[in-house]
Amino acid sequence: MKLLQNPIAVVVLVIVAIALVVSSFRPKSKSARVARPKATVTATTQPDAETNTPPPATIKPERPIDLAYVEEHAREWMEAPARDPFFAYNLMKQPNPQATNPPVRLVLTAIWRQSGGAFAVINGTVCTEGDKIEGFRVERIEDDRVILENNEWREVVRFPGGAGNELPGQELPEQPEPAAAVGNDSSAVAGRQNRNGTST
Repeated sequence: MKLLQNPIAVVVLVIVAIALVVSSFRPKSKSARVARPKATVTATTQPDAETNTPPPATIKPERPIDLAYVEEHAREWMEAPARDPFFAYNLMKQPNPQATNPPVRLVLTAIWRQSGGAFAVINGTVCTEGDKIEGFRVERIEDDRVILENNEWREVVRFPGGAGNELPGQELPEQPEPAAAVGNDSSAVAGRQNRNGTST
C-alpha cells in the first residue's frame, strides 16, 4: 500500500496501463497477419493434392461465336440510336395534336335508382347506362360514382366535395307528404290534358 502512496510509482503504473490499452487497439503488423493465413492455406492444400481429384470440366458453348459476323455488324450496332424502353409509354402519354378541345369538366349532381334502372345527372343532363355525354359513354352507375369510358381511357365521376351523396353545406328540401304528392300529380295530369285540348 505504501507503493500507491509514492507519486513516482503511481505515474509509472499509469504509463504502463496506458501503453497496454494503446497496444491492444493498434493493428498488428502485416507480416504477422499474412503469415497466419499462409500456414492455414498450405495445411488445407496438402490433403487436396493427395486425393487426386480431377480438374473441373470446362463448359464449351454449343455454338461458337462467329467473329466475322460480329465484325461485319459491329459498326451498324454502334451507330444505331439507343433504344428507349419507355418509348411506347411516351407515345401514349403525348397529347393528341388533333384534339383542340379543352378537357371537359364533368360534375355529378344526382344518382337515383328505380325499377327501370339507374339514372345519373352529369353536367345537368339525365343519363343512364349506355348513354353518351361529352364524348364519354356511361359504362356503369354505382351508388356514389359513375364510370365513364371513351376510346382512350376511363373516367370516374364522383360527387363534388367527397364520395358521399350530399354536397357540403347542402340543405335537402323537405319531402312532400304522400297526400300532397298525389294532388300535385293529378293537377299536373289535368294541366297536360288542358294543353292538349282535351277535357275531362
